[in-house]
Amino acid sequence: ADTKYGNQPIPNDPGNALALLPGSNLSLAPKYSGSASMTYETSLGDKAQAISHYAAVLAKKPADPDATAALENLLQDPAHREEAARALLPAYETAKDHRKTVHALSTIAEATCDEGEKLTALKKAGEIHALHLRQPAQAFASMAQAIRLAPGDAETRALARASAEEADMLDSYAEVLDELLEAGVGPAAIALHRELAEIFEKKLDDQAAAVKHLHAL
Repeated sequence: ADTKYGNQPIPNDPGNALALLPGSNLSLAPKYSGSASMTYETSLGDKAQAISHYAAVLAKKPADPDATAALENLLQDPAHREEAARALLPAYETAKDHRKTVHALSTIAEATCDEGEKLTALKKAGEIHALHLRQPAQAFASMAQAIRLAPGDAETRALARASAEEADMLDSYAEVLDELLEAGVGPAAIALHRELAEIFEKKLDDQAAAVKHLHAL
């Protein structure tokens, strides 16, 4: 936004002295960007352009209440919720608002078509649930979604298992792996059978289930 002082009167500057300073600029870019965003959204119906402007406002002023409220409202719009969440995420992270950060990450994970981005968002949400919000069950729920996306990724499985153990939900973790095996996971099947055999034998005290998975190897 062009924030140079013009000839118009400036509040608290009766003599308009600031306007006489060569090259003087007034730091009103967030305000003008917000106004432009509202014009795009309400008058022109261009929500994508509005999101871009709101994001620019938050990049300069992460706590801007108007831009934040407008973007949070757009999280309810199926066509624009992903981009709204992406615009809000850095502001939430800056504010260390962990609950809203998780919500933005979950929205991105649900909306994006990129499986890599979906996986990253779910793992990050799981980490925040575990470390910052102290919500082990929700952490496991995020990681359970993550292993459904990448059952062959040993690191993701290890994180999911750790979150399951922290939440005392190792039986649920085993159920997820069983469901994945039934659906077919290709070359990852051997690793899943081996892990399930170990879980059933050493953790869940189910020898029959352990033997079943050992025979499947």
